[in-house]
Amino acid sequence: MSFKEKKQVSRRDYLKMTGGVIAGLIVGGAIGYVAKPTVAAPPTTVTSSVTETVRGTVTAPPPPLAKAPVKVDVAFWVGNLSSPYWISCKNGAEAPAKDVNDYFGQELLTATTFDCVDAPAKL
Repeated sequence: MSFKEKKQVSRRDYLKMTGGVIAGLIVGGAIGYVAKPTVAAPPTTVTSSVTETVRGTVTAPPPPLAKAPVKVDVAFWVGNLSSPYWISCKNGAEAPAKDVNDYFGQELLTATTFDCVDAPAKL
């Protein structure tokens, strides 16, 4: 194919590709938000001296590392769950959520898939 020839892309293929990219960004952003490490402040060191030449170092306990984990619900709309493409997109959205939940040992990320069938008669 020379550079002058243009490949025609159907509207359906374009929407599939765009939907997959958007879904990937949403799931990736949710995983990045949930999995970001918490930054703890360094322990505070207090040095005190008394007039009797008694010197010591007192270390304060560190502050709590993190607040309670945030639960995130992700909604994912697919074009049609009878298509192998959208089934793989659904699996691709649910697998990282399962991995995050397995890693932390609790359900922090929920990916819910909705089927948007292009059939007005089914509405």
